Amino acid sequence: MVPWSPKVDATLGPDLLDKLAEIAVTTLNKTPMQMLRLLEKRIIERALDIYDGNQCKTARFLGLHRNTLLRRMNQRGIRGRRGVDRRRNGERA
Repeated sequence: MVPWSPKVDATLGPDLLDKLAEIAVTTLNKTPMQMLRLLEKRIIERALDIYDGNQCKTARFLGLHRNTLLRRMNQRGIRGRRGVDRRRNGERA
């Protein structure tokens, strides 16, 4: 997984944020803050999936302190993966 970079952001096009804001307000009937919270939640969930629930690696990838990540997870209703069986193919982790 390649971390975010300005080059990646530039490939999305300059009008992307305007389009997202328009869709959020007109189609989804959400305020910009509601959309930001929803987007943040999806980004955190996706990053957790990429790093198999490892909160330290996820926080580092997102540029956050682990405690900040945990606070945002709590605020957005994202559950951690404690207690998940991490064995693969019958092997112990």
